[in-house]
Amino acid sequence: MRDEELIEAALFVAGEPVSEKKLKKIVGSLRKTQRAIEHLIYEYRKRETALEIVELDRKYVMQLKPEYSKHVEKIAPREISAPALRTLAIIAYHQPITQRELVQIRGNTIYDHIQELNERGLIKARPHGRTKILTTGRNFPKYFNLTTNDPKKIREKMIELAKEEGINLNHENPEILTTPMYESLLKHCGIQNYRVTDRVYTDPERTEELKTANIVILNRGYGKQLKNHYKGKIIEVNGATFQDLIESMEKLKKIGNKKIINEKISTIKEIKKKWVEKTLTITTPVTPQTEMARKIAKELRLPISTKGKKMAPSHNDHNAEIIIPTHQKGLDIIERIETRYRSIINQIKRIEEGTEEEESSEKAN
Repeated sequence: MRDEELIEAALFVAGEPVSEKKLKKIVGSLRKTQRAIEHLIYEYRKRETALEIVELDRKYVMQLKPEYSKHVEKIAPREISAPALRTLAIIAYHQPITQRELVQIRGNTIYDHIQELNERGLIKARPHGRTKILTTGRNFPKYFNLTTNDPKKIREKMIELAKEEGINLNHENPEILTTPMYESLLKHCGIQNYRVTDRVYTDPERTEELKTANIVILNRGYGKQLKNHYKGKIIEVNGATFQDLIESMEKLKKIGNKKIINEKISTIKEIKKKWVEKTLTITTPVTPQTEMARKIAKELRLPISTKGKKMAPSHNDHNAEIIIPTHQKGLDIIERIETRYRSIINQIKRIEEGTEEEESSEKAN
């Protein structure tokens, strides 16, 4: 049996890079091993075959030639999940990268990814103080049909992969997904790298944008439902009142422009003060029918009573006398709240004017 045949069999069975030292145990001597490897590499180059044998840092691997990969990937799909693949791509592109930095980019779900990738030899995790330094592992080149561990070549491959898979490699600007309702909120916070869809509420399972998003920003109360379909970072926000808006902006400081956000919060506080002043002469008590109505009444400092005029949002009016506009598509989030408050105050004033007319009529009679 030829030495070349023994080495060919060993590389086929191993399925991963094998060192000269291990191959020597099969052949018998280092010199014979090196000669056999050289002959085998030459033979494979001459053959019209889809396979090749390449050297990777003094190790040798049998793998599919890169030009054949795209043609067979549907038959032999990637073994790791799409979320783990995105984590691997970011590690490879930014290596060396600390585990702490990776958590900030991808969220806490990366701990499961790191374990899986490490077990497969796709990454290496080296202790570094209280965290770990992550780099690509021995099996990484083979997995991506690379012939080298050169970081520059790996970065080029990751850029190519990112385009194919829609992966955002720029950890300074994480890809953010939000809904039409909160697009203007992100703009007010100086956030630019985002995409918009309303399918996260109606059809999250088929929302393609979720596959590439690092962060999802959506309406308060929907995060729990989304967690069944998305493992990344979720930030819940709200814009029913100016106080809601301020609290939401505080949450977005980590991914937005702090200076812009602080300036915008100061502006919103002044706008809020202006609307509170408009209600100082209102004496008609209201009875909030929902939590949203209660928060608005409290922020506007409206008189509240169990025997007051019922106040409720338009989508759930409870036969209320005061309707809070809620479906306000196309409006900036600040303008949306101002339009809402203007409508509420006008409705109350009309009620008060009607009451005054009735009282005047009764006195006249």
